[in-house]
Amino acid sequence: MVVEEISVPDDYRKWDILNNLEVVIPVTFHVRGAVYLENATFIPEDSTEEVRFHVKVVGLLAHHLSGHSASRGVETTGEFRARSRSERTKYYPSHRTGISHRLFAKGQIIMAQTPVDLLIFDLDGTLIESKWDIAHSVNFTLVGLGLPERPIEEIFGFVGDGVKRLLRLAVGEGNQARFEEALRVFRGHYLEHCLDRTTFYPGIEPMLQHFAHKTKAIATNKSIEYTRVILKGLGPQHFGYMVGGDNGLDSSRNPACYCTL
Repeated sequence: MVVEEISVPDDYRKWDILNNLEVVIPVTFHVRGAVYLENATFIPEDSTEEVRFHVKVVGLLAHHLSGHSASRGVETTGEFRARSRSERTKYYPSHRTGISHRLFAKGQIIMAQTPVDLLIFDLDGTLIESKWDIAHSVNFTLVGLGLPERPIEEIFGFVGDGVKRLLRLAVGEGNQARFEEALRVFRGHYLEHCLDRTTFYPGIEPMLQHFAHKTKAIATNKSIEYTRVILKGLGPQHFGYMVGGDNGLDSSRNPACYCTL
């Protein structure tokens, strides 16, 4: 399944606290649809799901025992495996027709232990800590245009939807006519300084090395030009493929990214 907008209540009073070590936590997410690997097709389905996860603390770790979908009446086990045919018949009546249900009923649950041949990662905020270099280049651009600098934390809030949106927000509503100039100044500075402070998050490089035998790809909003420079500096051997914001795909959350890969 392809999901987004995952929401966990911050108010623990909305959780079902069973005892000092066990709790049931409601998690809501928006289902965009499903990708079928056998024929590389994406079937959209716009729906909202709520899954209630039963979690128990064991030592210093939280162990996931089970999850139950209130909206579809389906359940995943803590063993993360497909159920037997008789169990599936019990939990997944044949009259249910939603994509999420069909995937669960066929044993193709998102947590199932199935062979994985391709690992796809987002870049900024997932593999790398890059916001400091981005913010520095944004303020350099604003100064170059004679505009006031912005607080670093404010610029951090602009990051996430690609450089073009970032710069449109940074220059402000009254200076949109200078966007192209801002883009040119930013490009020149960021290409020179995109590795000043940008690094892999702790644990990322060992993880990538662990999966060295797997094909890995990047799907990012970032321009491929910037992405290549950063990955060349941090570890070009890790990734065989990449798609970016200048591949005609408006977002790394766009399912077309994964079909392109």
